[in-house]
Amino acid sequence: MSNLRRRKGDQLYERNTADLREDLKETRKQDGMFNYLWSVEDGSQLSMFRVLWGILMCVESYMLLTVKGDYYSSVSFGFHAKYYLFEWISLPSIDYYEAFIFFFFISSFFVVIGYCYRLSAVAMFISRLYIFLWDARFYSDMKYIVTVTCFLLIFLPCNQYFCFDNRNSKESRKVSK
Repeated sequence: MSNLRRRKGDQLYERNTADLREDLKETRKQDGMFNYLWSVEDGSQLSMFRVLWGILMCVESYMLLTVKGDYYSSVSFGFHAKYYLFEWISLPSIDYYEAFIFFFFISSFFVVIGYCYRLSAVAMFISRLYIFLWDARFYSDMKYIVTVTCFLLIFLPCNQYFCFDNRNSKESRKVSK
């Protein structure tokens, strides 16, 4: 009888060690995922994305400054469509409109050259968001995606290469995945 109990106990022990081995394998898989996510990568691709995106936003602001048809068509209707909860955003006068688009151009240019990158990215996002919100009657998914991408640019570490902020920096230019 004691021999039977011991065998049942051994089976229980063997089953517990098998469970522990499976848990260990699962932990190793999770460690591999963690190591992959936090492994060091070259940051030049993100920097090229920053430069190209900033150039694209500079071109867009130039187009908004030279082609004022959007502004004049908004004023001529006498009706300005607004987004829900953003009724307080109104169409500015033509002088403020030009100054605001010029501010958008300058912040986009600073993102291109990497001067005060985070602050420039925040200024570019806020100005792009304002343009998106006051131009509600021309809603387009593309304008929405451009605004969201400007928001994501704030949090991405795109200032590792080709940037005025890091031109004399000796720190590592690697970023995590």
